[in-house]
Amino acid sequence: MSSPQPAPPRWRRRLTRSWSLVWRLGFAVLVGLATFAFQYGTAVEEVGPDVADSVRLGALMGLDFLAAPVALALLAWRRRPVAGATIVLLSAFSTLSVGAGLLAAVSFAATQSLRRIIALGVVFTAAATATVFLVPDPEFPLWAEVLGVAVLYALLVLVGLYVRSRRQLVASLQAQAQSTRREQEALGESARSAERARIAREMHDALGHRLSVIAMHAGALESRTDLSAADTRMAAGVVRESAHHAMGELRQVLGVLNESSSTRSGGSDLPTLAQLGELVQAGVGDGVVPELRWEADVTAVPETVSRHLYRIAQEALTNVRKHAPGQPTEVVVRSPSRDVVELVVRNRLAGPVTARTPAQLHHGLTGLAERARLAGGSLTAGPDDSGFVVRAALPCQA
Repeated sequence: MSSPQPAPPRWRRRLTRSWSLVWRLGFAVLVGLATFAFQYGTAVEEVGPDVADSVRLGALMGLDFLAAPVALALLAWRRRPVAGATIVLLSAFSTLSVGAGLLAAVSFAATQSLRRIIALGVVFTAAATATVFLVPDPEFPLWAEVLGVAVLYALLVLVGLYVRSRRQLVASLQAQAQSTRREQEALGESARSAERARIAREMHDALGHRLSVIAMHAGALESRTDLSAADTRMAAGVVRESAHHAMGELRQVLGVLNESSSTRSGGSDLPTLAQLGELVQAGVGDGVVPELRWEADVTAVPETVSRHLYRIAQEALTNVRKHAPGQPTEVVVRSPSRDVVELVVRNRLAGPVTARTPAQLHHGLTGLAERARLAGGSLTAGPDDSGFVVRAALPCQA
């Protein structure tokens, strides 16, 4: 099961936001200075000795210097409608604010409604046209100035709309990924809960058997007065051993119930490794019977562990019949150490080996991994050089 990605640390998020604002400020300042130099360098040459034009030009430059800090200061809040519109309108007559106006126009188009975008475009075009009258440029006619401003604003709007669509697409993909991850987690948890419930039912039946044996021998001790001392000791030993096993079964049942509140009642056949040969003889399809190798003393394996291993082998062989029917398969029961018993089911793949994420694995294997974990062991499943391998290792303790 895939886990959610951890959120980046707070200092990293702050650093990212700070860098985002710094490079935008740098861009706005550089573009503003370049526009100021181009606009007023040409205007100073055209003014000549006329005092009135010089005074008007000086007033415009002073107003330009006053408006630029306001536009740059509002750049951090450019996504808010009032701040964004203010920056765009300031850039209509303040050349030092043109860089900030470009960024604000894109952000405004990416966050606001189409009606607000059009309204701001009309006001911005009118303000920029009025500025042309204050600083005339004989190289371009008035209609060309208006058309240029409108085209520039339209291009910025298109960029903003593209940014909006990209953000919506990313948000949609993230929501879809989160929904898929939650669904996969729910399926995995359902498989684990079902396996815990199955284990609890098996242990319930085993515990009932142990208690019935205790009750039978205790009743014999109570009713029989003609038993010899040896018979009495033997019956008491059976009671003691059955009680010991019953306590172990009860502890395991309680451990399972602690992790799952929804168990079902009902019996099961409680197969163990003693029936593994019959299971293997059922084959894996197309008349192919897996090879079974015993490399461990099955009689020394506790009954609970034996049941777990049988269930794992059963699920693994079922998967072979589903996904690789008729492929050569081997089942090995071995004991790599004194207190560990291991089951290995290996089969040749029906097709080429492809990488699979944990979410794509069969949910039956997810349940078996939970069974192995509750039994104190582990289970791994996946392809290797020779095929697909399911390997379970459980502690061999009574």
